[in-house]
Amino acid sequence: MNYLSFVFRLQRPVSPLVRVGLAFLALLVGTAISVVWAPFRAFLIIPVIISGWIGGLYPGVVVAVLTVFGYSYIVYGDVPLAGSLVLQAISLSVVAALTDLLYRSMMSAHSQAERLATVLGSIGDAVLITDRDGRVTYLNPRAEALTGWQEGTWRDARVDDVLTLSGRTRAHSEAIRLGRPVSLEGVTLRGRDGKAYIIEGEATPLNHTDGRLRGVVVAFRDVTDRQRAQDQLRQNERNFRLALEDSPVAVFLQDNNLRYQWIYNARRRDPASMLGRRDADLVSDPDTLETVEALKNKALESGTAHHTELTIKQPDGKYYHYLMYVRPVEDGLMTTMVNITERRMAEEAVRRSEERLRESEERLSVAIKNAPLTVLTLDPDLHVVWLANPHPDFAVEDLLGRRIDEVLAHLEIDSMLEMMRQVLETGRSRREQFTFTLPRSGKQLTWDITIDVLRDGDGTINGLTVAAMEITERIELLREIEAERDKLQAVVDNITEEIWVCDSEGRVTMVNRAVRENLGLLERDNLDLREILSVLQIDKADGEPRPPAEAPLMRALQGETVIRAQEVLVNPLTGERTYREASAVPLRGPNRRINGAVATVRDITAQKRLDEYRTVLLERERKAREAAEEADALKTQFLGMISHELRTPLTSIVGFADTLMAEDIEWDEASRNEFLGIIADEASKLESLITELLNITRMQSGTFKVDASPHAFPELIAGTRTNLEQLAAAHRLTIDLPPDLPPVQADPFRIGQVLTNLVANAAKFAPQGTTIAISAQAHDEHLQVLVSDEGPGIALEDRGHVFDAFRRSSLHRTAPGAGLGLAICRAIVAAHGGRIWIEDNSQTAGACIGFTLPVVQTGQLAHTRNQKEAT
Repeated sequence: MNYLSFVFRLQRPVSPLVRVGLAFLALLVGTAISVVWAPFRAFLIIPVIISGWIGGLYPGVVVAVLTVFGYSYIVYGDVPLAGSLVLQAISLSVVAALTDLLYRSMMSAHSQAERLATVLGSIGDAVLITDRDGRVTYLNPRAEALTGWQEGTWRDARVDDVLTLSGRTRAHSEAIRLGRPVSLEGVTLRGRDGKAYIIEGEATPLNHTDGRLRGVVVAFRDVTDRQRAQDQLRQNERNFRLALEDSPVAVFLQDNNLRYQWIYNARRRDPASMLGRRDADLVSDPDTLETVEALKNKALESGTAHHTELTIKQPDGKYYHYLMYVRPVEDGLMTTMVNITERRMAEEAVRRSEERLRESEERLSVAIKNAPLTVLTLDPDLHVVWLANPHPDFAVEDLLGRRIDEVLAHLEIDSMLEMMRQVLETGRSRREQFTFTLPRSGKQLTWDITIDVLRDGDGTINGLTVAAMEITERIELLREIEAERDKLQAVVDNITEEIWVCDSEGRVTMVNRAVRENLGLLERDNLDLREILSVLQIDKADGEPRPPAEAPLMRALQGETVIRAQEVLVNPLTGERTYREASAVPLRGPNRRINGAVATVRDITAQKRLDEYRTVLLERERKAREAAEEADALKTQFLGMISHELRTPLTSIVGFADTLMAEDIEWDEASRNEFLGIIADEASKLESLITELLNITRMQSGTFKVDASPHAFPELIAGTRTNLEQLAAAHRLTIDLPPDLPPVQADPFRIGQVLTNLVANAAKFAPQGTTIAISAQAHDEHLQVLVSDEGPGIALEDRGHVFDAFRRSSLHRTAPGAGLGLAICRAIVAAHGGRIWIEDNSQTAGACIGFTLPVVQTGQLAHTRNQKEAT
């Protein structure tokens, strides 16, 4: 390769004389060599070749002829014209000609190679050439830059190492396998320096003239920027489409005949129905059609863009406003229509708002002029910028453009200036009252001044607005009103009834001393009535809780007049329930509008309690009357019952006595004894009845007494067991006494009487053959005794008075007896310090009556024993 480069560098001189001179120089050198090394005549070809290469055809031929004849002359002394010399000259001439031809062909090939290398080096595409084995034989500079392989480092390297591709990484192999070009599209090339490029190109097989494969040429180019641009273009196109979709813009393309070719974002038209048609086929309004066609024809004729506004009635029947732009384009016209309906509506709304604003400003200006109000606007440095309705003591020209503290320097306005600075700093408005003495008139006036900030559209504070109202007369009037109110308050405070006054918002504006003393309300203004009512516990007259909304004062605020409504209040100070009578009326202004309400509340607790006491007395009188009537009825019933109960045994006694005393009859001993037994039984019954009556009389007179002492309860049962068994002879009498029963404090005779009466009642009402049971059980400080039977029991309505004297169960009114047995039992048990009751025996049939006796304490029992032993 170095030899060829050296040879290609030996180019022929441009001047013919130089080439001839070089040819003769070569002749001399060749001749000298031939002479020195004679007879090596073959060296004569060297100057011929050099002459033909450097000088060209003609110098080469001349040198060839001269070389033959000159050599012969020098060696042999003459120049024979022999045929061999001629042949030699011809032969050398042919060599010179061939040398010239070879030079020309090689230089032509070298020139073409240089031009190809120059072209490949200057083009923007990268070129890589491999042999049939996939080894790189050529890289142009662009390929070296993209692959990162420097000059000479890529020679004989594998193509996969030099051309590192993603995707179709074996493109050259596919080109060899398929025998045709293979394209590279969207492939990423990773360079040796780490950089990545998006390339496209083609791998083409190189073949000899006979079709044999020589290698592969891979031509590719860097399309990274183009790809990014295309991606950006596609993104922009998508954004443009999205923008159009979300915007009121429609785009139309028409050909030169104004037929629609492409439509986008025609929201109120079907694009398919518009393609290939003219405006005359689509626009129904003649005036609109004329305007549209005139505008489009004008744009086509002038070649410039035009626009106009249109109002079009759409198929939905509504009118829409459009701004239409018409612009000539290649082979047609592009029309852009922007829906400005909302903008037109907004502009109309703005126009109306501006008109209303102007009207409001005019009204405000008139109102300010006719109102006792001075309005100023100040900049952030407190310069007066605008002024309306100044006080007569101040001239407008003296105020505008000057600082407020300079204008009012003769007034004491330090506190007002401080308030202005605070408003500027905080952005919050302030309102205060100030009193100034005017310099000209010397009057002392009071002003109600409100200071607020002025803001820009972005919210930045750019000044102050000051509204000042002269309220001197109002202050004087308020002072007079306060004085009158103090007088009224003094009068109201001396009223014993509670007085409440509230405004239309339900705020209590005045209460008297009675309210404050009775309810403990603080003396402060604007107490909320609802809050007070929610704290106080106030019920209706029937005791039901009263909602705050039903309070007389709240009802009066709704326009209702309330007269003497009664309520019950739990006094928050004492906790007592007090009865009150409230009246309330609404307060109306001149226009009949409710401005508040007033209520008076009178404490009627004493009257209510007097009424209640009267009611109690009346109830007591009624009950006493009913008791007297009942007692009278019982007395009548008692007299009838006693008459019957006394008459029956007396009749038997008298009858059998008369029978025994009859003189005309002789009675045997057995009959006489029978009659005497009947007389004795009836006399015993009569004695028992009289004893019960005496006991009841003692009970009612308070002279009934018992002689109680410690006794074991089984001893009490044993003392009366015989009598109990006789009473329950037709029944099964069971006595269940635990062995560890404690002794009781009791009168044996009286407790025996209680047991006798209870067992007698059970035997009287229980069916024969059923069980009458006596049981006892100790409970702390008393002994509980139960007497139960299996009879019909005692009705619920009779249980409340079954222990009353002369009362008998409704189920046994026809049974014999005076109804005194249970009354006597209750009196005896009560005299012992116990109690008697009807036991709830719902699980079994029959009646169960229980009573208690006091248990003897240990110390008491020992004392009793000592007394007995001493006796």
